[in-house]
Amino acid sequence: DEDENDDTDLGSGGKKSRRPSKTVKTKKAAN
Repeated sequence: DEDENDDTDLGSGGKKSRRPSKTVKTKKAAN
């Protein structure tokens, strides 16, 4: 489920570009 959420963020692109740090943190937590 968490992975799917990440996918949605990636699709947005704008959000990822705005806060790339947050995305990385979320990915690390999922790992």
